Formats: sequence, C-alpha cells, structure tokens
Amino acid sequence: MDEQATLRRITQVAMELVRARHGALAVLGPYGIEQFIHAERDASVVAEKEGGESFTEDDERIVTILAAAASAAIENAQLVERTRSRERWQQLVTRMGSVVLSGGAAQDAAGVLAEGARDLLKASGASVVLQGHADLQRAGDGDGVTESVVPTVTLQTRDRIVGVLTLDRVATEPPVAEADLELAQPFLEQAAVTLVLAEAQREHERLAVFEDRDRIARDLHDLVIQRLFATGMLLERALRSMADSPAAARVSTAVDQLDLTVKEIRQTIFALHEPMDGSGGALRGRIMQEVSQANSVLGFSPTVRFTGTIDTSASTEISDQAVAAVRELLTNVGKHAKATHVEVAAAVVDHRLIVTVMDDGVGTHQGVRSSGLANLQARAVEMGGGFEITVGEHSTGTTARWYVPLTTPES
Repeated sequence: MDEQATLRRITQVAMELVRARHGALAVLGPYGIEQFIHAERDASVVAEKEGGESFTEDDERIVTILAAAASAAIENAQLVERTRSRERWQQLVTRMGSVVLSGGAAQDAAGVLAEGARDLLKASGASVVLQGHADLQRAGDGDGVTESVVPTVTLQTRDRIVGVLTLDRVATEPPVAEADLELAQPFLEQAAVTLVLAEAQREHERLAVFEDRDRIARDLHDLVIQRLFATGMLLERALRSMADSPAAARVSTAVDQLDLTVKEIRQTIFALHEPMDGSGGALRGRIMQEVSQANSVLGFSPTVRFTGTIDTSASTEISDQAVAAVRELLTNVGKHAKATHVEVAAAVVDHRLIVTVMDDGVGTHQGVRSSGLANLQARAVEMGGGFEITVGEHSTGTTARWYVPLTTPES
C-alpha cells in the first residue's frame, strides 16, 4: 500500500472510531501543505458527529493517536523514498563512471549528470558547465517559462572546483527542496571526482599519443632523413663522374626529388609536434589542420611546404585570414578542379605572408569566381595585399596566390 492510500485509510478509521461524518488530513512540508486527504460519509461538509453529539476528550485522544500513526507512516514513507533516492543517485554516478571507462570525455559524463540531476531533483531543466570549457551540457524539455532556482551548485573535490550545476524550474512550481539538495551533495562530490578522472584519462591518452608522435618524429629524423641524405650524397658523387651522359640528367632529377622529399619529411616532423586539434594557435598547425580536413573533399593528402618565420611573424588577424584563404582555396579545388595533386605553400618573403595553392586539375574558366574567392581578394586588398589566379598551359593546372604585408599599411 502506498503512502497516500495508507493516510486515507487512517483518516477513515479515525472517522469510524469517533463516529464523524467528515474527516481531513493535511501533510505539511517546508513550503506549505504538500498533501490534503478528504473523506466523508455523506454530502455534509461539517466534521460533526453522528446524531449531533459533541466530540469528547476520548475522541480527541483517539484522533491524536491516529495522527501520530499517520506521522509515523509519513516518516516511514519519506525514509523509503530517501533510500530509493540514494540508490538512484548512486546509479547516476555509476553511469557516469561507465561513460568514462568506455572512453567518453568529461563533457559526455557531464551530460549524463545534467540529465540525471534534472530528473532526481524534479527540475524542469539542468545544465553543467565545466571549469575551463566554454560549452555546457544541458538537459531539459524547454516547456514553460523557467527561472533559475539553484544557480550555483558547485561541483568540487577536496582540492579544486570542477564545474557548476544549475537547475531550472517552471515558475509556477515549488522550488527544489533543500533536503533533496542535502541528500544529493555527497553524490555530487562523487560526480565531481568522476569528472576529474575523465579529464585525467583524456590527458593521459593525449600524452600517450604525443609520446608516440615524438617517437615517430625521431625515427623519421634519425633513420629516414639520414638515409635519404646519404643516398643523395652518393648520387651527387656519381653525378660528377658522368659528365654530360644521358643518365646524368636523370640522376640530377633524382637528387632534386630526394631534396624535396627530405623537406617534406622535415615538415611532417614539425607537424607531429603541433597540437592534434590545431588549437595551439601557431599558424603552421592551423594550416596543417585545414589541410588534414580537406583530405575527405580532395580524396588524397596535399603536399605542404613552409618557408620562413611563419609562426612568429604573422599577427592573429593575419593568421586568421591566411587560414580562411587555405580553407576556401582547398574547398574550391575539391569542388571544381578534379585534381590528382595539390600543393599548399605558406612563406614569409620580403615582409609579406604568401599563401599559395597549386593543383594539376582542369583549370578555371576566365571570369568565373565564387563569392568566397571574391571575398578573399577583397580582404587581401583591404589589408594592403592581393590575390591572383593563374592557369597553366593548355588550361591545365591552377595556381592561386594570396598575400598580405606583415606590417599594417599606414592610413
């Protein structure tokens, strides 16, 4: 039998024992009456005794005893509900742990927390904002006019604040009970520890990847480049003894290709030390990120070359525009050029940053430019630079060159 049925039965028993025609039981909470149970034997709305007699002191004692029984039933029901709530909070923390153990990030675990906290605290919505993360994880149906009732439930461990849990409610509903928040507090502390573990796990994975990339970079430098360099030296030595023989030209070409390969491998080594998400702010890393994302559009990996002090010479504004230029040019090649080879080059020459994208595709039709390319040209001119496109012989292959000065022109 549930709590309400028990309280209704107690009310009816009280009516029978004191021979009352009408009875009512009110359950009080921190914000007023939480439950109101009404019972009557006929249409009368007066809690009078059958036969018109007055209630006696014995009747009062009986009702008092039954009120105590009702109080005990309410306390027992509340105890059962608190036990169930603890179980549900523990299950929520366990779900968060499962997300982390399966490789999920702290944001994923925070999303589980937001959804669970919304349901367990009977709020219309919940949000979790993690320390050091701009995005938030939110759960809620968005129905009704909501207002924040608990703006700062802090998620913290013993030594650090992990984030903040915010709860919303429909304006016409009662606020979240303090008792429910007190019950949730130890589990929210466990949730904070789980979020810290998720961040630590992700950082450990990042470090492992960086260590692997460092090993690959060392192998490329110590083994591959050294062998290519030695091979190039042997070919140059052999070239000097060939004079003007027909094979000399082929060997010279091979030496040039080896030099180019060494440069590309060195650039790859540099890229291995860039942040994996291109978030480090360095222009080289950001361009490499754009090139990597263009692979799916092009169907192959472009060649990338850097010359000069790319990272230290370009301002944030210039870097942003250069990255936008690379993105637009690679997108344009992927959509129209039908190329099989693309080379991206960024160079600092004569106090200018020059971005060049070359392809071996079908070329571009004269007078036809997308709005994106027109915007690139307008922005370059605005910054004191320029943008030009040239087409190779027989309308095959295109070279797009975007450049801006590294010092702002005087107004």
